[in-house]
Amino acid sequence: MPCGMSVCKRCFRLPKKLSIAQYSLKTYQCPAKCNRNHHYKNENINFRLHSILFKLFPIQQSALALCHQAEMKLDTYWNATDCQNACGLSTPYTNAEKLDDIHQIIVTYLDKAIEASPSLQLPYIIRSKAYAEVGDFTSAFQDASTATELNCCNKRGPATHKLITAMQTKALLLEDANSYPSPTHMEYNNGKSNAMDFLTPIDITPTCIDLVTACKPKSRSSLVSAIQSYDFGDMECQLCLDIMDEPVTSPCGHSWCRNCILDSLSYSRCCPLCRTYLPSFGYFNNRPTDNSLCAIKNFYFPAAGQTRKEVHLKDGSFAPKKIPLFICSLTFPCATEQYHIFEPRYRALVKKCLESDKQFGIILPSKDRSSPCAEFGTVVRISHHESIASGELVETNEGLLPRFIIETEGLYRFKTLSVEENIDGYMEAVIERIEDIEPEDKDPNWDHESLERLESTARTFVNRLISSVPVTARLHFERKHGIMPTDIGDFSFWLAGILPLNPYISAQLLPLTCVSDRLKLICDWISRATTS
Repeated sequence: MPCGMSVCKRCFRLPKKLSIAQYSLKTYQCPAKCNRNHHYKNENINFRLHSILFKLFPIQQSALALCHQAEMKLDTYWNATDCQNACGLSTPYTNAEKLDDIHQIIVTYLDKAIEASPSLQLPYIIRSKAYAEVGDFTSAFQDASTATELNCCNKRGPATHKLITAMQTKALLLEDANSYPSPTHMEYNNGKSNAMDFLTPIDITPTCIDLVTACKPKSRSSLVSAIQSYDFGDMECQLCLDIMDEPVTSPCGHSWCRNCILDSLSYSRCCPLCRTYLPSFGYFNNRPTDNSLCAIKNFYFPAAGQTRKEVHLKDGSFAPKKIPLFICSLTFPCATEQYHIFEPRYRALVKKCLESDKQFGIILPSKDRSSPCAEFGTVVRISHHESIASGELVETNEGLLPRFIIETEGLYRFKTLSVEENIDGYMEAVIERIEDIEPEDKDPNWDHESLERLESTARTFVNRLISSVPVTARLHFERKHGIMPTDIGDFSFWLAGILPLNPYISAQLLPLTCVSDRLKLICDWISRATTS
């Protein structure tokens, strides 16, 4: 998760309440200890941690797989409506087949899971709920007490005990009313909660170091032996091929060194492994390290990564650097633009860029002519270029050079620290990189609803604008500007790029590091334009 914590997949749930807009933000309250509202980014399982846990704890993982299968089969009986539809009865809980099915699930899955790994808490909790479902409250209370003894660090055991008590009380009341007991969680909380909602833990998934202490004494020796014999190849970063230093995990589930993924994002926003579109550079730069992977790394490889860390601190991605400047117009990150390069000085600029990293800065001229250029601009990369061989050749310090047609892609924003003229005639600047700060990083109590309303307003305006033009014009619009981005940060710059505004007005967005501030300013522009 964005806070660096890890929880079981079954414990990670999004709220059932839908967002107010089709594309708006989805947020969820962190089930771990930070208790923040995180921006949902389609989080996947942590593949590295998943692999390590399966190699170190194969028996426990097999037991958890049995628990998952049992939950899938028991899910039919947690909901009265589903059970009634399946059985076709007006009183689904009087069905004898249901009792036999649950007993069969207990024997086939849960009993085997407990037999394979008696120290796991989860099988006892699920079996306790299943026993209570069929009216065997004695066995249910026994399993709930065992679950509490196994792991007293979380509240799942006591919560289960309270739930069984409530179910037993309800059953006794129904018996007094000459009714068959209906001990289901759906009859509590006005039928609005899922039967398994009470299982959400408040603690994080323990690391392998904590698991050594948590295991029973008879299993510690085998666990320590497994850890000592494990080569920890899963701790290797697939970008630098070394032990991960400051491991961070992306929403797609892959993990790298923090500096390695930051260097990769300077060239592409896609995951180096699965090519999933990743969050921005600032997201990974401000993320806490992956707690579980970091604990494993620090325990077994405490000295790993020190040399690489010193190198990155000396020449980091945020360190000031010098780049050539194309003083011409305004562009934004993720925007694609085409330019006809005909001035001799800029022909030399393009030639030098093509021979190096293909990156340069695009910036507006200074509005008051007090300096050669504005204060803020955008670093772009040449994605495609063609030389016009039929045109005239111009003598430069780089030799005879033709005209160029280049296509650029916006990478990130920058602030100029100093500007000087190059020997070839174009300007060079020492720049400082600017990246967004996630709303939850800027303010732990951020108001996600106001950001949702801003995004909804902006997207509604775009949809109405596109639907009001002819179909042929829409195709031309998509070819020129691309489709509307789903990422809210990219969307704010994309929308600013299509608005017919004075570039010096649109340039007010460049120094803003909070997406809510940009959307608020854009929505203000839209409001003034639509009302005038």
